[in-house]
Amino acid sequence: MGQNRPNGVNLSFPDFDAVWRELRDRIGRGLTIKTLRQERPNWLEWTGEAIRVRTNKGVDTLGPYMVQPVWDSLREKGIITDQDVPGPARFRFSSTASLLSLLPCVDYTVYPKITLFRIDHEFTNTQIMQTFKVGLMGGIRYASPGTSDRPVLAVFITGAGNGKGEGHPYQDRWEDEATLLYTGEGLEGDQTLTKGNLVLQLNQELGFPLYGFQKLAPDRYRYLGRFRVLEVHEEQQPDRRGLPRRVFVFRMHRVDKPVAVDEGGEWPPDSWEDDETPPGDADQHKHKGRTPTTSGSRIVPRLDLAAIASDFAGALRESHVSFGRHHEALVRAFVAALACKPFVILTGLSGAGKTQIALRFGDWLGAERRQVVPVRPDWTGPEFLLGYPDALLPARDGRRAWHVPDVLAFLLKAAHDPDHPYLLVLDEMNLAHVERYFADILSGMESGEPCLPNLQQEKDGLWRPVPGGPEKLPFPRNVFLVGTVNVDETTYMFSPKVLDRASTFEFRVATDDLVPEGVKPTPCRSGDPALVAGFLAIARDDRWHLEHPAPFRDDFVQHLRALHALLAEGGFEFGHRVFYEALRFAALLVAAGEERMETALDRVVMQKMLPRLHGTRRRLEGTLAALGQYCFHLRWNPEARFDPENPPSGTPRLPLSFDKVRRMMRNLRANQFVSFAEA
Repeated sequence: MGQNRPNGVNLSFPDFDAVWRELRDRIGRGLTIKTLRQERPNWLEWTGEAIRVRTNKGVDTLGPYMVQPVWDSLREKGIITDQDVPGPARFRFSSTASLLSLLPCVDYTVYPKITLFRIDHEFTNTQIMQTFKVGLMGGIRYASPGTSDRPVLAVFITGAGNGKGEGHPYQDRWEDEATLLYTGEGLEGDQTLTKGNLVLQLNQELGFPLYGFQKLAPDRYRYLGRFRVLEVHEEQQPDRRGLPRRVFVFRMHRVDKPVAVDEGGEWPPDSWEDDETPPGDADQHKHKGRTPTTSGSRIVPRLDLAAIASDFAGALRESHVSFGRHHEALVRAFVAALACKPFVILTGLSGAGKTQIALRFGDWLGAERRQVVPVRPDWTGPEFLLGYPDALLPARDGRRAWHVPDVLAFLLKAAHDPDHPYLLVLDEMNLAHVERYFADILSGMESGEPCLPNLQQEKDGLWRPVPGGPEKLPFPRNVFLVGTVNVDETTYMFSPKVLDRASTFEFRVATDDLVPEGVKPTPCRSGDPALVAGFLAIARDDRWHLEHPAPFRDDFVQHLRALHALLAEGGFEFGHRVFYEALRFAALLVAAGEERMETALDRVVMQKMLPRLHGTRRRLEGTLAALGQYCFHLRWNPEARFDPENPPSGTPRLPLSFDKVRRMMRNLRANQFVSFAEA
């Protein structure tokens, strides 16, 4: 029956492709929507492969890979919160929920938490209670932090239209397909305008969400839609004893859920203050006479990686940290690598500046948001980073107290401050077996699965689990991790799985870089807040490189494939992760100011491929010779002999990588074994 649910609603999408097309059609040439909980305007635009979301905090991109897991869970379960969504999509649930709420077959509530539900889902009584945080009994149920005169939402249940006698005297009836005459609560005697009846009357004035359900059978309820009370009048109806009495009848009309604000409207929306501008190029908004600025405590990110690298390079020099003639190039690569993936390993000569660049980048991000942790040789498990429940400390309400090391306290602080970047430095990272103490964090960073204990520090100074919260939190996407490494008889080798998940930089000092005017390094000034925010926004945009590809991408891909084939000959080929991160790094390096393809390729070979090579002479010599030939000529001929220690005249096309290959070959022949860190 048309009166049982909203008219004209498409409830059947054969597959996710149909959902994606529906979203594309609804967004059209641009759409401003409100976020579900805070009702802030977001501008949506279709980019061809994804949906770009512009807010007053930055630019985000939602691709089908983020939206489909949410839709699949909703299709399967009927009702979902963020806890029902698998993998990384869980942590973008607020954005994807706002997007999917555009679909006519989806509705939502934001109290007690953001929850999506299909409008064709048949609810149980328990599901109604849990979804809206209302009671289990009664025809009118409401959620209110205090009394019934301040409800945040309400639910009503009617038997009108189901064709069954309900054993109660209420005479609910449909006036038309969208208007219901609903009898107030109270089975005997005159009804009073209190409790649920008062809530419905207040809806006429306050307009809070009012959700309607039709009872189909015991513990089966069909969702009817949202309603707004239009007017209240009195009638004479019999009570359940058959005696005449006064009742309240609420005339209520079905209304649309509040989602869209303006189709194809101007941006920024009028609801923003005059001095606010959406993030992105200021040139896009010159016709309004605006440039990116701050408004109060909100910072509009400046998405300019070249300006970010230049500002940090200048701040380094001001703090008396210089890397000689390669200073700017190294800083560009370092910034691009961290924006590509938030895990960087710094190895090389002791005293060459590894720890200094990490510390000063933390200063540049904000000195109060960096933490330096010296790794100890006795770290044998994850508890040295992530803590453990301490049975010697007092529990409270059944929640055990935890021993919380500095690293965990720092990560929890970052998790609750997602709009600012944080830097964690693990100094002398390989003084202990990295795989033993770092495995949980490494897995959490890569998979997006929760890995941090969800703790809070309470009034007695002790840390305990958050009441009612999830057991674990995901590794914060605003945390960047830098590990410094030295190699001697007291340290341990990295496994390939660790190196595969990081960008590895080698620090050396050229003779010409030794100057007598050197001064002891000092703390670095903080970066421009708009640039700091811009760095975080770029780093968190997983599709940035697709929208801003390197101009030489096609040639770059061919070189990566050639290197893959070369390395495969010796069993050292790389996988999808390295290929994806190489393309992303190249795009970011170009954005940071480096235009040459050879420079990007040189850095990728040096940072992602060579660190994975270690082994005996029998296994490695042929691969190093072939890789040396490629780094010198930018091509590989398996039939030609090439000795990196005795190259032909000329300049190597990939000078950084070739120099490293040459040194690794020399050590391999001298010691019959070589690794990246020792050469």
